[in-house]
Amino acid sequence: MKAEQDLFSRCGRWLAMLLLLIFFGRLLATAQVKSATFDETLHVFEAALYWQNKTLYSVVQNPPLVNSVIGFPLALTFRPHFPDSIEPISNWLELSKSFMWEINDNGLQMLAVGRLAIIWLALLLAALVYRWSGQLFSTKTAGLLALLLFTFDPNILAHSFLATTDLGMAFFYTLAGYLIWRYWRYDLRRPIWLYMAAGVAIGLALAAKFSGLIIIPALIGIAVYKLVTAHAPRRDWWRTALEAAGWVAIGAVLFLLVYRFSWQTLDLDFSWQSEHQLQGRTSFLSGEFSRGWWYFFPLVMAIKTPISTMLLVILSVTLYTWRRRWDWQTVWPLLLASGIFAASMVSRVNIGYRYLLPMLPPLAVFVGQLARPGDRKNPVLKISAALLIMTVIVSMAIHPHYLAYFNALVGGPDHAWRVVVDSNIDWGQDLQGLAAYMDENSFDFVNANWLGSAPLEAYGINGRAVLGWPAAKENPLYDWFYPARPAPGFYAFSATQLQGLYLRGDKARFAWFKERQPLAKIGYSLFVYDVPAEGEEVGLALSGIGIETITVEDFDQAFKSNDLQPRWYDARSSIVWP
Repeated sequence: MKAEQDLFSRCGRWLAMLLLLIFFGRLLATAQVKSATFDETLHVFEAALYWQNKTLYSVVQNPPLVNSVIGFPLALTFRPHFPDSIEPISNWLELSKSFMWEINDNGLQMLAVGRLAIIWLALLLAALVYRWSGQLFSTKTAGLLALLLFTFDPNILAHSFLATTDLGMAFFYTLAGYLIWRYWRYDLRRPIWLYMAAGVAIGLALAAKFSGLIIIPALIGIAVYKLVTAHAPRRDWWRTALEAAGWVAIGAVLFLLVYRFSWQTLDLDFSWQSEHQLQGRTSFLSGEFSRGWWYFFPLVMAIKTPISTMLLVILSVTLYTWRRRWDWQTVWPLLLASGIFAASMVSRVNIGYRYLLPMLPPLAVFVGQLARPGDRKNPVLKISAALLIMTVIVSMAIHPHYLAYFNALVGGPDHAWRVVVDSNIDWGQDLQGLAAYMDENSFDFVNANWLGSAPLEAYGINGRAVLGWPAAKENPLYDWFYPARPAPGFYAFSATQLQGLYLRGDKARFAWFKERQPLAKIGYSLFVYDVPAEGEEVGLALSGIGIETITVEDFDQAFKSNDLQPRWYDARSSIVWP
């Protein structure tokens, strides 16, 4: 029996290595075919600034730790040029776009290197999930189950190669939770180095993102639970309180150190985030626009999490409740996950599933209990194995379009854009796919509007932007696009723009396309249309008015065509010569 266990232990390590290698390979493959997402331009800009500029700037209005991790390999690899004038309060989106795509000619290379830093963090997080679950439930099988669930989760895969802060926050949050557990599981003679490591990890969680603050109430909650369930004497209460206070103090010092004690930047970041959370942000949900629904994240979680994964979590909670072993060590990862979920429900910033990302690693750790030693004929093991296989299948089927994953409850990714948009499905990640589609189908020009901060030219796409934020600066006087009668040609619109979420003043601007079947869908986020000519080509001269001021009735009666070639002139000093 002991020989069999030793053999499995050795095989378990190799299986874990294999899962990590598969995870690594899938992330690299996806990073090569997915274009820059909207936020990556901002994060790479701040990452480069962090290591090559003495001044700390408030670019993304969140603590700079993860961006400093992204920027470290950038600092070793590149010597980029920066905009001449950078102020403490600037138009960071325009500056970052200029930095990535105009001032420097290697924006894609900087993006690739920044993504590698996040991929390494993702691998460390996967290894941490394996180790924690295996130690918590005293079997490597639990670690393997948790690792398999984690590395095949489409939402984890979606963000584990992007140069943003979401995966980094999940890593440092989980690391803090693990080290707190490791330290407190000792009854006596707790190692001082482990205590210091836990305090540092708490500071790293705080410095990863402001939502890392959730670790503090979670810490207090588990400390009280631990002491109450153990019927601890008063001296243990004092000792635990001092340990927790010391951790928070160490974390605060490290947090300020990461900020370089730049009080101005910290104040700007915190003030902006506080205002952002209080005021909310206009979001889209099933055809409606609002500044926050309490049920937004529960709904998004229900439709973007694989059904098999949700069933595994339900099975774990049910089994845990049935066993009635309420020890604090197994409650802790569940509490960490619940803290993130609870915070999402009171948030008025309903952007995307990525805000729930830090709850997935501790959930995977908790689910590992399904692999506890027992009778191999146990139906729980068979059900768990079947659900894990289903998770693997749906994960492989969506490759490499992980960001657009949705389960069958909403009809899969093909129909999900009618329910939610933004970073849930459309974050500018499919420009490279559009370029490949244009090459394969031999059309060399496209009119486009996409939710992204990378220009068409970055991916070799010949085209022009259809007016509408963020693809083009708004100047309606010289707008060539007539929404009710689009000119002939090929068009590409991203899902978010079709729904009009960020189209200021006219959310129905692209309604003509929204009501029609696209020629193709690129990665579920970009819709391609072919608009035929209806009538002869018509030249239109405009002075002092935009084309949208013409009513549809006058348009149809005057031109009898959608093939307009608008030109602009100043009637005060020019004449039209046909």
